[in-house]
Amino acid sequence: MITTTLTTADQQPILVRQWRAEHPIATVQILHGMAEHCERYDRFATVLQQQGYSVIAHNHRGHGERTPIGHYADENGWNKVLDDVSCAQTLAEPELPLFLFGHSMGSFIARAWTARHGNRLRGLVLSGSNHQSPLLFTLGRTVAGLLKPVQGGQHLSGLMNTLSFSSFNRAFEPAATPFDWLSRDAEQVQRYLHDPHCGHLCSLQLWLDLFSGLIEIASLESNRA
Repeated sequence: MITTTLTTADQQPILVRQWRAEHPIATVQILHGMAEHCERYDRFATVLQQQGYSVIAHNHRGHGERTPIGHYADENGWNKVLDDVSCAQTLAEPELPLFLFGHSMGSFIARAWTARHGNRLRGLVLSGSNHQSPLLFTLGRTVAGLLKPVQGGQHLSGLMNTLSFSSFNRAFEPAATPFDWLSRDAEQVQRYLHDPHCGHLCSLQLWLDLFSGLIEIASLESNRA
């Protein structure tokens, strides 16, 4: 695995991990989920590498060692996160087909990026994604918007985390941990729990950015249906 630091258009550092195949047949770009980081995908990336795929993955803003933790940006965060996807791609070999893999929050970023730049891709793979009415996301954005003037955009919101994730563990009761829903592999759940860069809260502004992105995605996909 090779680690590179790039600089974004707004002069922010972006950490990119690379797993280069000896004779690559394509490149797979991995977009990780909320409150985790790209190095958690080392095992998956290594398997792809062994099958002849070069892999690139970067830490989204506010994730991994990027600060402030759990925060995209004070303004225009969603577009900046999408631009980071393109920035990381500059390390991909241009002659190779490009596949985009997104998990959970990363799947939403992947869907939004593909809606804008899908002509660059050979394929899109989504993991842990879903489709909801834009009205649900509008409600979430409204709640975050009401809290922001009181608590500030960089406030790490336990309330938004509870509203979004509290129901996930119910199917696993009696649950051994708050994150049993993450994986049926208990070892992976423990690794997540003990990783200092996993499980953190996210800012009200990140939630505003994310809900705005989800509204964009849901509206586009509903119009195409």
